[in-house]
Amino acid sequence: MDRFIGLDFGTTNSALAVARADGGSELVRFATREGPSSTFRSVLFFDPSERDPRSGVRAHSGPQALERYRDAQTPGV
Repeated sequence: MDRFIGLDFGTTNSALAVARADGGSELVRFATREGPSSTFRSVLFFDPSERDPRSGVRAHSGPQALERYRDAQTPGV
């Protein structure tokens, strides 16, 4: 079965959908603290207290970036 992916990369929110050859489609759902969401926040958060051994400061995106920002003890960069 053929499937296709559509991406709407927005300034504030992004969305991802899977379209099937039969004409049906569905939005991909993303896990958040508040429950599943059909949009992915177009945001990055770099937490200076978390280090990635390969690239330095660790980056978080979407709902995880917002959660990390809210919980951070130090300001992000």
